[in-house]
Amino acid sequence: MVLKTKMLYKKKLFLYIIGSFSLILGYAFKENSAGGGLHDFNILSPYILKFSKEGFSVINEYLSNDSTLIHSPFFYYISGKLSNLLGGFENFRIFYLFLCLILPYIYFKILDEKKDSREINIYLLSFLIFLSPYYRTSAIWTLGDNFSLIFFGLFTYFLIKGEKYSNLKYFLLSLIFLVFCSYTRYYYATFWILYIYIIYKQFGFKIVIQQTLFSFILSIPALIYFGYIFSNYNFLSLLENQSSFNFLKNIFQILSILFFYILPFILIDLKNFINFYKKQFKILIITLFFVTLFIFIEGLHYKINLGGGVFYKLNYFLNLNYPIIIFLSVFFSVLSIIYFSESKIQNYILFICLIISFSQNTIYQKYFDPLYLFLFFGLLKSRILDRNILQKKIPIVLVLLYFLFFLAFSLIYYNN
Repeated sequence: MVLKTKMLYKKKLFLYIIGSFSLILGYAFKENSAGGGLHDFNILSPYILKFSKEGFSVINEYLSNDSTLIHSPFFYYISGKLSNLLGGFENFRIFYLFLCLILPYIYFKILDEKKDSREINIYLLSFLIFLSPYYRTSAIWTLGDNFSLIFFGLFTYFLIKGEKYSNLKYFLLSLIFLVFCSYTRYYYATFWILYIYIIYKQFGFKIVIQQTLFSFILSIPALIYFGYIFSNYNFLSLLENQSSFNFLKNIFQILSILFFYILPFILIDLKNFINFYKKQFKILIITLFFVTLFIFIEGLHYKINLGGGVFYKLNYFLNLNYPIIIFLSVFFSVLSIIYFSESKIQNYILFICLIISFSQNTIYQKYFDPLYLFLFFGLLKSRILDRNILQKKIPIVLVLLYFLFFLAFSLIYYNN
């Protein structure tokens, strides 16, 4: 038994070293697998340098730029301070690259809470982060996405522990990390709804009131900040321009993107998926009706200038006049979410939080990758996923190959 454990540990360490080395190699060769990494770096990195030299006095210049106003300055201010401590921006970039290597470990610890870490299948699943073009791009080009995901991962980890052991201490840690995450990326704040729902289930209404008051205290700096930019800058008009009130179209984009990540798990569990809808044929018909209705309402003039995800790009690349690929991806995305959610309110609240988070006009696939891993295998309460994936009942290597192909395609597509 001891020998088997040591062998498994060596396999885990080997995989982690391979993934880490690939990221370092990507940094050395200036990998840009997500396409927009270099562009974002050129716009945002100067502010890290300015914060490092001028401190918080540069905030007015930062807020005067419409390209940066929509972003929280938290990451760039912290990065500027760390650049000074580490002796320069390039040293900070290397530090940040290694800091991002914490994220796969956090994800592994999340899986570890749900299943015995001796299962090599779990470690293979955590290796998926290294195959994310967006994780790699954020690490290599010093973008704040991974910084916020580290906090989101810790929020998820302590939320799972709090729920598992019914321990309020873990819930408080979870809330604190969610606050830090939201200070880095505003849109994560909606997951507070899920947090409060779980608190209510665990402890009742009295603790909900306490947690709400504590949340309000933690959010006071953000409220002061938003009050300042609403009063002194054009943040409200910019927010109106950036945000989309066409929630149907937004939901369509989000569901289409999500299905790209759900697809390999559905294909592996296809037999059970089909059998489920043979028994639940009414749900299939109702879903088909509403998705088709939307297509007739929006489909004839369905156009996205930027973003939209893989299936939208595929529909556009094939020059199809009708968004049939998007229709199919949304239809099967809804069926998949119903299948994995198992009629649990908590799971539907999770997806509602996700949809509310992204109400802007342009929705990029990078918003969901590698976030989907923390959603599907951390926050989603699904016996189907646990049984068919975490308990080694699927060939996880096929899932790795699916996402490896996506990474390879992204590298080729954005470097031609």
